[in-house]
Order: sequence, then C-alpha cells, then structure tokens
Amino acid sequence: NAIGVDLYLRMLDEAVHELKGEPAKPEVRTVLNLGVDIKIPESYISDERQRLRIYKRISTLTTAEARADMESELIDRYGPVPLSVKRLLSYAIVKSRAEQLLVQTIERKDDELRLRFHDQTPVSPEKLKLLLAARQEAAFHPDGLLRIRLPKRGADVLEHVENVLLELQA
Repeated sequence: NAIGVDLYLRMLDEAVHELKGEPAKPEVRTVLNLGVDIKIPESYISDERQRLRIYKRISTLTTAEARADMESELIDRYGPVPLSVKRLLSYAIVKSRAEQLLVQTIERKDDELRLRFHDQTPVSPEKLKLLLAARQEAAFHPDGLLRIRLPKRGADVLEHVENVLLELQA
C-alpha cells in the first residue's frame, strides 16, 4: 500500500533527523487555487466507485513517469483522456512537487501566480535568485510570497506552475 509506505518513510526520516539532533522537516499539504477544471466527467468513467478509485490513485502520483503510465492506463480502459482529466493528472504532479518544496499555497489571482513558502522551505536562495533574474515578471517578498505574472492568455497555468517549481528544485 503506497500510503503505508509513505507513512513508514516519513516516520523513518523523522527518526533519522531526531537522532542527528536536527529538526524534522515539517509536513506541508499544499493548497492549490488555480481556477482550472480538474474533474473526471461521468461521461468518461460512469461508475462512481471506479471514478473514486481513479481519483485516489491520481492523488498519489509523484513523477512524470507515473503520470504517463496512468494516462496510458486510462486510455486503454476508458478511451481518449478528456482535457479536465489531463489537467487533474498535471495537478497531482504539481501538488507533489510543491509539497516537496514546502509551498503552503499556490493561487492564481487574475494574471498573477502567488506561491507562499513555509519558512523551512528547502528552496535555496541561489535558486530563487536565478529564477528572479530569469523572470523579470517575478518578485519575492520577505514574508515568503513569490509573485509571478502569468504569460498571455492561452498558456496552460498548470504547466507554468510546474516549470516554476522545477526551476526552484535543488
């Protein structure tokens, strides 16, 4: 069970930090408010239990490879994947990456993206400086808020968020 393994690994990580006299990494559950449709339509998976099972499985995705495997499985079982389900798959990866970086919230306000970081984020100041230098539309505030202007209409907001998170990873 993936959830049991995740819990075990988290407890092991906490124990290692405790033995080293280091504070344990805080657990952050990122809240995303991006205004995108991320549902599995009944017309795609009509059985409610199967739909709920797929939601649960998608929520555990953490890598691009797992996302691709899940999309292939959905195509095999249910046919071409609707846009809202593709967005749901991307949403799961974005949420996982954000949680690794201890991003508390990611929200879209009009044409701006706002990422609020936990004060123990593993994002290095160097990575942040590189992102700010490469993106003139970005600003970082001392309270842990990163603001980035979104590209013009038509751009995929989830893809944009994912690219920002990839730039910030160590």
